Amino acid sequence: MSKDHPKEEIIINESLTLELNSRGIDLLIHEDVPNESNSTLANKNVKYRKQVKEFPIKKGMPPSSEIKKEFHKLGTLLKKWSEGSFASGVLPLKMEAELLRVLADYKVPGAEAAAKRFAVQGALSSNSRLRKLIDYHYYQKFLELDDYEAIIENKDEFKALKSLVEQCAEIFSIYFSKKKFNKFQLAGNNCLIKDRKIIWLNISKESLKNFPQEILKLKNLKKLFLKWARRITFLPEEISELRELEWLKTFDCPFKELPESIGNLKKLKTLKIRDASLTSLPNSITHLTNLKILDISFNEIEQLPEEIGMLKNLKKLILNRNKFTEIPDSITNLKKLRVLSLFALRHLEKLPKNIGNLKNLRVLNLKLCYGLKRLPRSFKKLKSLRNLRLDDCGFKKIPKSVLGLRNLRWLNLARNSIKKFPKHANIKWNKLLRLKLKYNAIKTIPDSIKKLKRLNKLELGFNRLKKISNSISELKRLKIIEFSNNFHFNKLPEGLMKLKDLKILDAHANSIEAIPESIKNLKNLSELYLNHNKIKKIPESFGALKNLRKLNLSSNLITHLPKSLENLDNLEFFIIDDNPIKIPLGYFKKFERRETIFIHD
Repeated sequence: MSKDHPKEEIIINESLTLELNSRGIDLLIHEDVPNESNSTLANKNVKYRKQVKEFPIKKGMPPSSEIKKEFHKLGTLLKKWSEGSFASGVLPLKMEAELLRVLADYKVPGAEAAAKRFAVQGALSSNSRLRKLIDYHYYQKFLELDDYEAIIENKDEFKALKSLVEQCAEIFSIYFSKKKFNKFQLAGNNCLIKDRKIIWLNISKESLKNFPQEILKLKNLKKLFLKWARRITFLPEEISELRELEWLKTFDCPFKELPESIGNLKKLKTLKIRDASLTSLPNSITHLTNLKILDISFNEIEQLPEEIGMLKNLKKLILNRNKFTEIPDSITNLKKLRVLSLFALRHLEKLPKNIGNLKNLRVLNLKLCYGLKRLPRSFKKLKSLRNLRLDDCGFKKIPKSVLGLRNLRWLNLARNSIKKFPKHANIKWNKLLRLKLKYNAIKTIPDSIKKLKRLNKLELGFNRLKKISNSISELKRLKIIEFSNNFHFNKLPEGLMKLKDLKILDAHANSIEAIPESIKNLKNLSELYLNHNKIKKIPESFGALKNLRKLNLSSNLITHLPKSLENLDNLEFFIIDDNPIKIPLGYFKKFERRETIFIHD
């Protein structure tokens, strides 16, 4: 500011002054009490100066009315904050945290206690999300805290939490929330406190030798996540004392068995014991009638309890990578089941005979179930099935029971030994959106492909394709097609050139000899991969592909580039290396101006 416009000051309290100067707004910390009758004396005993707002004020010019308004508004807020013993929630959270730390460091009266209170209680604004309250800055202060009532209503739970914090060293965070705890995912060592009750605990500690007994004192706990505790080999029988527990998950904890008492957790809705060393499940698990999700993936379990069908509310059952040879028939009593994952059950020889009774099943994963030779007849009754994975199963043909699944949206049949695409009359996939048939032995895509009217992605790479029917032109919604690495495929189907909504065409590593002039019809094409073919010429009509962003024509027999390529204004990547072509000097100057990445010999 100029001499005509001196600095303005607002005295907050005996230790603090707010100053408006040529740089912006500063907060000043003093050693002595500033004289209100002569506030400029405040600058003579300044111990610390912190800029809290920056304003661009031109030299010699007075601050605008907006800046002055902001200055006085902040001064009012700071006075209110100070008079309330630095009460949380008055200032923006970030500003409050920064100011409290500075004030505490400079021994401003009341600031140290306020910083501790802020660390423990947090600052929840009206529209706040979870606030981290205890981090490494306040770790030691939390351990020294005795006033538990402001945080947790139960003294024993408070002591248990303190003990857990000590065991987990500096990496422990505490959160407070007015919102539902299951809306957030917390990582690391932490807990969530709601209404002064510990309801969520997450422990990730490799050095733990035993299950922390302190956890058993948290009687209000609803969610417990224990991971990477590789020395803990069992859950204690006393786990059943956590009567309010709704969600229990462990990961990479080598439990050899679960306690029989686990069946007493009547409120449990989610149970996930992943990457342990379980060889069996206790029969009491079938008493968890409120259970909605059961995940016992990556264990050594050979058999499910026959009474598994008693879990009437189960919606998701994940049994991935175990040693089951069969699934009990009682599983078909799970009428609410929506997701069933049997991924990598290499010893599984058959599915339950009446699997078709799972009327609400929407997702079924049978990937890497090598032992499955056939599907039961009732499979075709899975009318609600939307997503089906049968990749890596060794099928030599597409099972008839799969062809009749009218509501399928996603179907993965990759890495089998399928030789034929099904005929017209058998296909009922009217709602199918994605079909993956990569790594099979299919030679021809017949006219029956046209029945897949809603298909938007088709993957046919690594087959033995020689021909794709021109009836593919009727797949008006197709946006992505991939049929790479079919070494006997030598001609792009004319029907493909009628797909006006096609965005990605990947036909690399085939034996294609020519690009038809009709490629100009693919107005929405954004990516085209025709590398490693036998193409000799690029048609002049190529320039009509105005939306093309990525083009790979490397490793062909191209000898000439048409001038129309300069019309591809949106081209970002153009690869043309490994072709017998001589590119005229200056040919790609236009591309360079557009920053196109151009790769050539």
